[in-house]
Amino acid sequence: MTYTNPCLPAGRLQRLATVAIVALTLIPNVANAYMTAEDVLDEFFLPPTARESKDRLARQSTVSAERRAREQDEAFEIQHAAAPEEIPEEELVPTEEAPNVSTAEPTLNSTDLELLRTLRLLGRVTDRQRVLQYGATVQGDPLHGGAPPLAPTGMGAWIAATTMIGAVAWTLRRAGKAGRKAWSV
Repeated sequence: MTYTNPCLPAGRLQRLATVAIVALTLIPNVANAYMTAEDVLDEFFLPPTARESKDRLARQSTVSAERRAREQDEAFEIQHAAAPEEIPEEELVPTEEAPNVSTAEPTLNSTDLELLRTLRLLGRVTDRQRVLQYGATVQGDPLHGGAPPLAPTGMGAWIAATTMIGAVAWTLRRAGKAGRKAWSV
């Protein structure tokens, strides 16, 4: 005598078992694309051996010195930028002025130009500090709206999805049983 479940017909039970077997065979294959625990330990957490330490130290110091020199040169260029070029007389566009307005124009000497350049630089530094402190939402940039990062993918996502699908299936099954009992009474 074979047992038959009155809730699930034999064909439906067989299809459900087939889907479960296929899902369980595919999930581990997806996880093979990621690093094993030993790979992570070797790559990120374990200290280098004595032979690797000397080479790594020399390489890091060289890269660091090059980076510092490059950043220092860039900072020097920003701080000591050339004065803005003056517009030649022939390229100036004449404007009509009222006859009673004085024609005395304010002139900027080198100290004033340096002060303006410093104010622009300080404004850029302040904006950069605001972005670093509060994120890009301070600037109102729609591309960097400060949204949270995306959900992780991989084995964790598969486990979470499988758990949610199982919970839905279990709830529907329980609801079906409860519904049949209510109709049979």
